[in-house]
Amino acid sequence: MIITFDVANQYWTDGVDTSVDNLSVLIARNCSATFTTVYSETGTALATAGGGPDPYLAPAESDWKKKRVVVNLVTTPANSVVVQFRNGDAYGNNTYIDNINITPQFKRDIEVVSVSPDVVCTPAITPVATIRNRGTETVTGYKISYAVGAGAPTQITVTGVTIAPGATATVTLPAGTLASGANAIKVFTQEPTTASGTGDQYLVNDTLSKTSYATLTQVAAPLVETFEGTFLPTGWAVANPDNSITWQKTSSAGRNSASSAFMRNFIYLTAFGQKDILYTPPVTYSDADSVLLSFDLSAATKASPSAAVPMDTLEVLVTRDCGNTFTSVYKKWGAQLQTVLDPVSPLPSEYVPFADYLWRTETINLTSFRPNGPLQVLFKNSSNGGNNIYIDNVNLRTRILPAGLRSNGFVISPSPFSNQFNIWWIQAPSDLRYVAVFNSAGQQVWKKEYNGSTSNVINVNMTMMAAGIYIVHLGYSDQGKDQEVRILKAQ
Repeated sequence: MIITFDVANQYWTDGVDTSVDNLSVLIARNCSATFTTVYSETGTALATAGGGPDPYLAPAESDWKKKRVVVNLVTTPANSVVVQFRNGDAYGNNTYIDNINITPQFKRDIEVVSVSPDVVCTPAITPVATIRNRGTETVTGYKISYAVGAGAPTQITVTGVTIAPGATATVTLPAGTLASGANAIKVFTQEPTTASGTGDQYLVNDTLSKTSYATLTQVAAPLVETFEGTFLPTGWAVANPDNSITWQKTSSAGRNSASSAFMRNFIYLTAFGQKDILYTPPVTYSDADSVLLSFDLSAATKASPSAAVPMDTLEVLVTRDCGNTFTSVYKKWGAQLQTVLDPVSPLPSEYVPFADYLWRTETINLTSFRPNGPLQVLFKNSSNGGNNIYIDNVNLRTRILPAGLRSNGFVISPSPFSNQFNIWWIQAPSDLRYVAVFNSAGQQVWKKEYNGSTSNVINVNMTMMAAGIYIVHLGYSDQGKDQEVRILKAQ
């Protein structure tokens, strides 16, 4: 049996006198009155935060230390152990314990740790399972099965392996088929073989159930999601490797709405560094001149941002192949990520954005992924036990430029015009020197000069001019680039 627990302690001392307490762990067989000590520490050995003269009232995160006690129960009947945590008071200081975990250990015990993938973009799936030998003897073979939904299990027998106690191994399972959307998958092991025989002696950890997604629904751009409806929205998916806290919908906060998607990092305290990913559906588009992603963000930290304190991180990735390969286009944490008014003030309570000023809009230019899709966006949360992160109003949109703008690099519109028209370049022309407009008699009726600083759109107001044909002359530093365009002013 393995007993683990977290402890925080500070012994009392005023620099002259010292008082030290004791913490012991004892076990009793068959609920008897006779206890055996399996762990005992006192004074500096027990202390995780040194010594001091003041009451030890609030252990810091760094004060906590994990203790691991291995107990030999070979002669103990099953299900008959009582564990006692005993404090020996010597008028010292406070002792805290937390996260007690008592796990039996057997000769033959194999568990399913994880199974991947979490998200696929085709119906076909070839799961890869990770198993761990939790027993005390080397595993040389085992059986493993999996089932999708209510389907019949598929089983394989694995032989010729050597999995030492505590070690993990991966095994590729036979190909299967997923339905579009969420699929319940159950993976379970059987009959581990060791030197002492065959058969799992602890069945509690033999089975892992999870949800895998097939994102078969493609959405034509623009993709707009406000998270007001059913979660997950159609075509969206979540990668939740540890089957624990992950992306979910909240109706307690939203940007100009009642709901949003959020990661509840505030209570995600046992999985530092764990990654949870929210997938958009594949977004299709063609012949796009620009691609733009925007979303509203609200976030806070629980500890003061610093290089020494790991922070929750939000990363945005883009993939064309369902995450097999991807490009990171955004990554923020700490002071850069949070949206509270004071960027260095931690919020020790659970964060819920209650007002619009606690949100900001993030915009990411994805034009490098033009001209054609499909494209998927991944919102990846890396948790470090900080505070909550919210996203809302996801918008992935494209733009197709007018044909004239594409072919000439600029376009004049509208034509015919009534009072004014615009000259629109794809990019602001740094070498433009002037724009002049002449009437059909060759008389200049409008002109403006530039010195290299202009926007990509110039407005020309011709309200006082008579209807008819006009000639727009664009003059550049290199006169060989000069151009003339005829345009019609309507009645």
